[in-house]
Amino acid sequence: MRAVVIALALALAACGGGGAASTAGDVSTPQPGETDVLSMAIDPADGTLLLATSPALYRLAPGAKSPEKVGEPEMKAPAGTGPLRDLVMRFAGPGELLASGHSAGGSLPNIVGLIRSPDRGTTWQEVSGMNTADYHEIEITPELLVGLRADNSVIYASRDGGRTFKQRTPPAEAPPIDVSVDPVDSKQWAISTDQGTFFSVNEGGSWRLRDSTFGPRLTWTADGLYAVGRDGKVRRTTDGGRSWEERGSVGSGPRELISDARGELFAAVNGGEVRASRDGGASWKTVTRITGS
Repeated sequence: MRAVVIALALALAACGGGGAASTAGDVSTPQPGETDVLSMAIDPADGTLLLATSPALYRLAPGAKSPEKVGEPEMKAPAGTGPLRDLVMRFAGPGELLASGHSAGGSLPNIVGLIRSPDRGTTWQEVSGMNTADYHEIEITPELLVGLRADNSVIYASRDGGRTFKQRTPPAEAPPIDVSVDPVDSKQWAISTDQGTFFSVNEGGSWRLRDSTFGPRLTWTADGLYAVGRDGKVRRTTDGGRSWEERGSVGSGPRELISDARGELFAAVNGGEVRASRDGGASWKTVTRITGS
């Protein structure tokens, strides 16, 4: 498996697990009968969008309106077997997923650490941290792995696909909520917190506050870093946070924000709805909605 960059900081109320990052960026709970999309990943092989709810996975093929239910993922590992839930995931390559989450029964421990699927989420294998490491955000580039765990605010960095980690110190002002890495220059990182968004130009060695908007979701494309606040407003910076451009509005604060290789943006909002923008966040349309798991 090629080296990857993973930034892990997504705070999901459904995941639980405690710690500073476990509820910091959460938005309101779904209404009865609604199913929230907790995580999204885009397969570089064909652009298929993989969606994770608490118990199930869905695939949305390019151009499709309705997702196909993959089912409830299960894992077999030396530590045990059983179903998985609350997966936070990214593609590390065509068809190859990295994720973290919890068990939903069986003989697995509650915290499954960092896990890998070579077949688009059908089967899963242990990578590291079983029963100890609960990662809540995953971002991938070809060079590094950088992560936040649910039980503390330390940033964990890996150059071997998540098998071993070194630590980085986050901004002291507030625990990170979301993390993104510049796909053009992997030394540049951005972290959002309740104090605002901090930038680093030396792989997390030092940080500078560049924006005071609290708790946005972040995604970095070749066209700049996008930040979507809890009010749904979209902003973009192309100079490391020194200046910001108002772009548009998703309509509400997203639980998850990602982008594909072409720069198309995807936001998961309340009620199982996924919205997309092809014009840099200026306008958005609903691409699918999951109404039940």
